[in-house]
Amino acid sequence: MGNLSISVELMLKSYIAKKSFGMLFDAGASEFKMLFASPQSLPSDFNWRLYWDMLRSNSIKTIGIDQTISIFYVLRPELKPAMHPHTRFLGLFEIRSVHAILQIINDTILIDWPS
Repeated sequence: MGNLSISVELMLKSYIAKKSFGMLFDAGASEFKMLFASPQSLPSDFNWRLYWDMLRSNSIKTIGIDQTISIFYVLRPELKPAMHPHTRFLGLFEIRSVHAILQIINDTILIDWPS
């Protein structure tokens, strides 16, 4: 379920990126969002290269799966009734699968799920 959750998250993020790339980034990156949403409104001395370097170095965080699903439903509200029963649990599975700890003891794999 974890791999499926991550796959759905990436698929939805690709759709959001096509419509509004800046929406993929966390609220802390407001200048970065402005750069994509309305570049003509930025001052002429705005240092966009700094934000380009931040993007390439992965220092700007992207939104999580729950926020991704919410934004997708804003863009495609007609799909919510059909998808909601399936997407409401994806966040739980994705978080658990990404943060699970695999322990190998005497050739036995134990999975420690975060609570």
